Amino acid sequence: MMKIAIVEDDRIDLQHLSRTLEEFCSENDIPCQLDTFTEGEAFLQSFVPGKYEMIFLDNYIGDTLGVTLARHIRQEDTAADLVFVTMSPDFAVESYDIGVLHYIMKPITPDAVAKAFLRRNANRSTTAPMVELTVNRVPVRIPADSILYVDILDKLATFHCKTQVLNVYVTLDKIMELLPADNFLRPNRSCILNMDFIAQMSDHAFLLKNGAAISASRLVWSEVKQKYMEFLLKKQQ
Repeated sequence: MMKIAIVEDDRIDLQHLSRTLEEFCSENDIPCQLDTFTEGEAFLQSFVPGKYEMIFLDNYIGDTLGVTLARHIRQEDTAADLVFVTMSPDFAVESYDIGVLHYIMKPITPDAVAKAFLRRNANRSTTAPMVELTVNRVPVRIPADSILYVDILDKLATFHCKTQVLNVYVTLDKIMELLPADNFLRPNRSCILNMDFIAQMSDHAFLLKNGAAISASRLVWSEVKQKYMEFLLKKQQ
């Protein structure tokens, strides 16, 4: 189920965009759930990193600038696709550094919505696989390559990501099933590492790029050491 948010203070534009998105998703067999907001503050109170795959933002939401709201989103979530709905193409200059997927000019047309999804699909074809989790009973999706490492304590797994930390009740065995096997290793019973985040390998331990040191069990040291060496060799090819 694809979750989409719309933040638009004009109720007529909000209804029109909602109908256009629903029709597009129905015609293209995309199961979706639309959450609509007429105030930026209401959206932020509901927002959880990874909750939405696409977020459509008006450039002016009451007294709040859409670009200001987008910056708040990007501080916590780098994966969601942001689409601005605007009256003026000049608005793109103000938001070039946020990582916006697409701009839709008002009045909204089905073709403009279709182009946003086409661009999204083109980007997804070259990006990392997504990992689906449930955080506080809310389904979230995060890029696998944004996960630095995962550790677990008393059945609570903590995902240390590039821009956020997520706590999820899930086993490490299940997490390993969700992650790309070629990029992650499990050096001990309570931790999983993204090998791209390893700065140095020492005797029975890995030093991470943030300075943390993760010890490796002697029982699996030979195996994880070999896997990491093969990973490095593959990157050099």
